[in-house]
Amino acid sequence: MSTKFKIAFDGNLRQGVDQAQVVAQLVSRFRMPEDKAARLFAGERTILKKGLDSKQAQNYVRQLAAIGMELEALAEADGDGLAPPVAAGAEAVGGDYRIVFAGGLLDGHSRDVVMAAARERLKLGDGQLAQVFSGRELGLKRGLDEAGARVRLKAMTKPSKLTELDADIKRLTMEKDESVRNADYERAATLAFTASGNN
Repeated sequence: MSTKFKIAFDGNLRQGVDQAQVVAQLVSRFRMPEDKAARLFAGERTILKKGLDSKQAQNYVRQLAAIGMELEALAEADGDGLAPPVAAGAEAVGGDYRIVFAGGLLDGHSRDVVMAAARERLKLGDGQLAQVFSGRELGLKRGLDEAGARVRLKAMTKPSKLTELDADIKRLTMEKDESVRNADYERAATLAFTASGNN
């Protein structure tokens, strides 16, 4: 007899996630009544789902974690007590990992700018763009082992040095624009020269 799992939620969210947005996602994506979604944050442990097999439990945890919830899959009692808990983000069944996108953006990024960039770079039409940013999970790559998943995720993440350089260029461009508005053209030329990477 295979182990069955239940999904437990204590009302905790990932850092920086807004509770109102999570409630809205639960209502729109998971068709949960709004009053029931709001009660999940009363400070008590709530069992969201019972009787799941391992794969179903991991899928449930992954989908709810994608909207910012911190939860866990726990083995249900089988008469002899509890089996060990399965933490959120545990290794996928059979070592088969996939990369998914659920429409979330990193802090400091505008949804409109990211959508415009996706439209241009990925050549997406309006319907495709709406689907990508709908908030539903979109599989980007599957069939990876753990090492392959880590390498792909690392390659998809902008290096901190590049982020710093982008911030410097943005700051210099703003200073240049301000110098132009103040008719300080010599300073504007110097800033434009520096922003282009020519020190």
